[in-house]
Amino acid sequence: MNTGFVVLQPILLAGAGGVFLLLPALVPGARGHRRRWLLPAAYALLATLLVLSGRPLAHALLMLLAVAAAVYFAVVYYARPRLPLRPATRWACGLCRALALVFLLLLLGRPAWNSEFQEWHRPLLVALLDQSGSIGLRDQTAGRDAPTRAEQANAALGGQAAALGGLETYYDVRRMALDPQGRPLDTWKLEPRDKRTPIAASLRRAALQRSSLGQTPAGLLLLTDGAENVADPAAVVTAGQALAQREIPLLAVGVGPGPEQTPGMLLEPLALPGEIGLRDELAVDLVAHTFGCGGESLLVELEWDEPEQTRRVRVARDRETIRSSFRVLPPRAGLLRLTGRVQLPDTLGGDLFETSQVIQVRNETMRVLLLMRQPSSELAFLTRALRSDPRFELTVDLRPVEHPAAARDDWHSFDVVILGRVRLTRAETAELVTAVRTHGTGLLLAGGRRLLNDPEIPLGDLADISPAGFLLRNTRPRPVRAGLTRRSAGHEVLAGLLENGRLPDLPPLAGGAELGSRRQLAETLLVDERGDPLLVVQEIGRGRCGVATWEATWPWALASDAGRAWHRQFWQQFSVWLANRRPQGWVLPDQARYAVDSLAGGQQIEIRAGVTGSESGGLRQARWTGRLELARVDQAATQPATVPIPLTRDGPRWTAALPRAVPGLDLDAGAWRLKWTATAELPDREPLTLTAESGFFVERIDPELRSPTANLGLLRRAAEQTAEVGGRYVDLDDLGMLLGDLMRTDPRESVTRRTQRIASEAYPWWLWGAVVLLLSGEWVLRKRAGLP
Repeated sequence: MNTGFVVLQPILLAGAGGVFLLLPALVPGARGHRRRWLLPAAYALLATLLVLSGRPLAHALLMLLAVAAAVYFAVVYYARPRLPLRPATRWACGLCRALALVFLLLLLGRPAWNSEFQEWHRPLLVALLDQSGSIGLRDQTAGRDAPTRAEQANAALGGQAAALGGLETYYDVRRMALDPQGRPLDTWKLEPRDKRTPIAASLRRAALQRSSLGQTPAGLLLLTDGAENVADPAAVVTAGQALAQREIPLLAVGVGPGPEQTPGMLLEPLALPGEIGLRDELAVDLVAHTFGCGGESLLVELEWDEPEQTRRVRVARDRETIRSSFRVLPPRAGLLRLTGRVQLPDTLGGDLFETSQVIQVRNETMRVLLLMRQPSSELAFLTRALRSDPRFELTVDLRPVEHPAAARDDWHSFDVVILGRVRLTRAETAELVTAVRTHGTGLLLAGGRRLLNDPEIPLGDLADISPAGFLLRNTRPRPVRAGLTRRSAGHEVLAGLLENGRLPDLPPLAGGAELGSRRQLAETLLVDERGDPLLVVQEIGRGRCGVATWEATWPWALASDAGRAWHRQFWQQFSVWLANRRPQGWVLPDQARYAVDSLAGGQQIEIRAGVTGSESGGLRQARWTGRLELARVDQAATQPATVPIPLTRDGPRWTAALPRAVPGLDLDAGAWRLKWTATAELPDREPLTLTAESGFFVERIDPELRSPTANLGLLRRAAEQTAEVGGRYVDLDDLGMLLGDLMRTDPRESVTRRTQRIASEAYPWWLWGAVVLLLSGEWVLRKRAGLP
């Protein structure tokens, strides 16, 4: 209500009351002619003082004065003796007019009634009760009459009926099932009727609940057996961390067997970095807390897409923690899943336990090692060419023959090694060969005849990975001019460096190193005038290797500005090719295994796909398109039918969801294959097509009966994430103690409520109806009495 209206309202009241008083004074023949102005004058004075006061009490008195004036006007008007009315009619007409005027004043003055009262605000407590099928299992093996998990939990809840009633006095308790949609429950009873246990999704959903004042929950009370079977079990711990960030304690009550009742284990989540480089070696510790497995041998497995390493571990005691350490390299760049599995022997049921983590393997800055004998013009120009590109991280190692440097054992940490005329030890040579074959390090032998034809420099195992053999004999240098072969134009090393399919006019180089026979799969990219090779390359294992017969390439850079630019681009593209940064496609589902019942219940298969290494090979300006297909892997069919999957572009990635995104698709039990095809459209080259495949399994098995059916250790770890804000884990036997702690102090807050009720806003049509009805009644009475 603005200020102008606040001032206008009492003025209107004062004016209306004055008019009601003034009208009787103006009636001709009224008695007390000299005093007829006295009452209006007194009213005007008093009304002016009340208006100037501006206080709520003054406004209330002014309203009463206006009502009194309206009643006075009605009574005086019909009290005139000259009106031919009977006394009863006089009183009836006066009463109708007085009441009508009073209701008009209520509409005009808008009096308000303010009320204030205290109420207690109860904080929100969300109770998540497990209604899944595993709650109906019996854990004891003593007999068929053993109670189920649900019966044990319901008995414990029934014994705490009084405490639960008191809990609802102190808290706004909202009971919900373990369901991503937050299905409400009417009672505290656990009934095994759901087909899955989405603990992580339910925790995230419950954290979004708000109290009547818009506050986050004061706590989440969770009663379950902890057997997450929709998402990765590690997602439950992640959900606990999210609750801790919102300062919401998780109060987990475990329902299920203790560790001593059935053989099994608890796998710790993989504690690995979320992003690594393509050449980074991961040290993985797979830790399992076993119980009931004493004297048995367990199968331990670590894999990326295929089994990477497998071993057997002997367990000595019934309760023992086993740790298996692995060192693995990522097989390629992209988004990969590293999975650790431990399987019990058949004598203990053969249950399989696994934990996994998705890791982003990136193509980071390329690390190049220049290993030369001494400073030279070639080293200076080569260093300048590579350091001008931010994609390269350059390391220069000078190793004079007279003063050998310390032996290197870190070849695998470099993406490219350019080897000049240096002397390597036999151990260094063997480790360099391993780095090329196994780790994917690129190697260029660029020492010319002093490296390739000098009998005093033993190359040893390097001959096994060189694209061409070595001739260990003395040769003389001679000028050579580079020329092309039929393989040059289509190779990535020379992409964009040719003019109409020819090399630019480049000065000759000093060269002349001789090579032996080339390997069958080697490619010759540059030759001299006689057709002898100048540059030969080949892929060796996971790496790439090249051998150059020239002495130096710096004359190309000194020829002209165009020659300097050509020299720089040549070495940059050559180094990228040696680093083996070929673009690769990748595709990955969010899980490796799914249950038919979970998919039928609405679980989606989240799929991500993309391309890595698109910065190399002249693909920076390429426009990428993608296609995803799903096929059933059927042993009987040679060409399984494929179904296209709709994709959504998300920056450098594509995403898809199954099965809701594909109408009519029936994901039945079996093995399924995902095929990802990415196509790069280039302005001056043929389109480049990359493919990648992945897969997943759909199992026709009740996820509630798939081991582990209970995972109390997972509940404990999730609750411990919120320990700093009051979260904790208790067994079912300690439920009463937990409820007592919740009610130890009164968490309610006193809230003052203020309300305002305005008659003209609450009952406007009733007031107007009463005015019309009363005035109509007065008119009827006047007409019957013969008055106008």
